[in-house]
Amino acid sequence: MSQTPEAAGARANRALQSWTPRPQATTVVYAIAHAGSGAAAWNPVASALPEDLELRAIRLPGRENRIGSAPHTSVAAAADEVARVIAADTAGHGKPVLLIGSCFGAMVSLAAMGVIPSGVPVRALLSVRQPVPAHVTPASGASPGSMSAAELRTWLREYQLTPAALLDDDAVYEFFEPLLRADLSMTDGYAFAGSPLEVPVFLLRTAAPEESLDPGAWEHVTSARVRVHDVAADGDPLTEAPTALAEAIAEIATLVLPAATPAPRQT
Repeated sequence: MSQTPEAAGARANRALQSWTPRPQATTVVYAIAHAGSGAAAWNPVASALPEDLELRAIRLPGRENRIGSAPHTSVAAAADEVARVIAADTAGHGKPVLLIGSCFGAMVSLAAMGVIPSGVPVRALLSVRQPVPAHVTPASGASPGSMSAAELRTWLREYQLTPAALLDDDAVYEFFEPLLRADLSMTDGYAFAGSPLEVPVFLLRTAAPEESLDPGAWEHVTSARVRVHDVAADGDPLTEAPTALAEAIAEIATLVLPAATPAPRQT
């Protein structure tokens, strides 16, 4: 099957991953995963989306096929790259855009929205597992970079900042710990200080554990509406319930793009 030039360009760019190119899609969803993760975490979500939505995951340096590139050392640097990647890719397809991030990725997504060119047609920002637009500070006052491996692991588990499957496997945790530490260290003390956005923000809330989301904590980041959107999932929707997360993304797309209602999936 032939591919459109924009799909081919997205696949060729190491910062972007598109597993299911959909030339007829009406909207492109750009996605950033949690700390320590690359693009691969979004593959099941991409497959579960309706045909009118195409997901393109953003891969930051230091992971997967960018393993040889040094990770960013600040949220601002990561946000600048994300904004450039989305702007360049959008110039090729011209379609409306949704931007979604999970945990660390939600923070980077928000920061990217603050610097993304005004001509990029972003219609909404979706935030997963990021209850406030700032980094979670450890109760001990210690930064992630200064914690021991055991302390960092405990802290990640307590605040549910990393999938349990990664934390429960010693070998997997040891492999990802340096990148986790790098990602979390660069966000330490970060808080969004840009001009208010002009797009709605959707805070995705899972059923269990029940998440206490405060839309009021987000009101200063956007002049548009902040909404809590429930996801029919327990735990981390990205790693544990990708189909439910895909359904939530599709539902939000119908709210912000009523003329581009995703078609139902065929069974």
